[in-house]
Amino acid sequence: MFTTENICPSEKDIERFWSKVDVRGPDECWNWKTGKTKFGHGVFSIRHQWITAHRVSFYLAKGYLPEHTQGRLVMHDCENPSCVNPKHLLDGTIKENGGYEGHKKKQRDKVGHWRGRYGKANTARYGKKHSDATKELLRAKALEREKRKAKAGPPP
Repeated sequence: MFTTENICPSEKDIERFWSKVDVRGPDECWNWKTGKTKFGHGVFSIRHQWITAHRVSFYLAKGYLPEHTQGRLVMHDCENPSCVNPKHLLDGTIKENGGYEGHKKKQRDKVGHWRGRYGKANTARYGKKHSDATKELLRAKALEREKRKAKAGPPP
C-alpha cells in the first residue's frame, strides 16, 4: 500500500496520470477516463502497483496521503467517484465519509438507491432506474416465472 513516504511518482508517471484525466473548469468534476473499480474509482499504476486515481491526485496537490492505518482516507466532496479534481478531494475519516454533513447528505430512497448531493439516484453504481412501462413488464415476467415454478412442482 502506498504511503506518503513511498509513493514518489516520477515525472513520467505524473505526465501519464494527467493524460488520463478529462480536465475541465476549476470547479467542475475532472473525470478519470480509463480503468475503474467496480465502485467507479479510477485506478492508476505506479511501479507496477495499483492505487486509486483520486489518491494520486490528492497527493500531487497536497503533498501527502491520509494514512489508512490511522483511519484516514481521501473523500469526494462532489459524490462522483471518478472525479480527481483536487478541489473536490478531502482528507477525512471513514465515519466522516459515510455522513459528511457539511456539504453532502446521503440517504436511501424507497428502492434502496443512494441519493447524493443533488438528490439524484446513483444509477451508475446501483443500476438503471426503470420507466413505469418497464417496471410493469418486469413484474409480468416475474409473475410468469412464479407460475411456471408452481406448475412444475417441487424438484424430485
